[in-house]
Amino acid sequence: SIVCFRYVSPGLANVEEANVRLIENLRDTGRAFLSTTRLHGVFAIRMCFVNWRTTAADVDEIVDLLVELAG
Repeated sequence: SIVCFRYVSPGLANVEEANVRLIENLRDTGRAFLSTTRLHGVFAIRMCFVNWRTTAADVDEIVDLLVELAG
């Protein structure tokens, strides 16, 4: 029920800093709350699905928001 990932874009100089900023910006919207972790010392964003009513559209909305905020 947990997916860990990072935002990576060609030419992105500091992936970790960009991901920390991305998660902070997401939380500031109040639209979604994703947690973070470190996997083998590398910063990662965690999306956890615990509500049985979560749909693919809900996940798409959060992914779209992340892409918008990262842009």
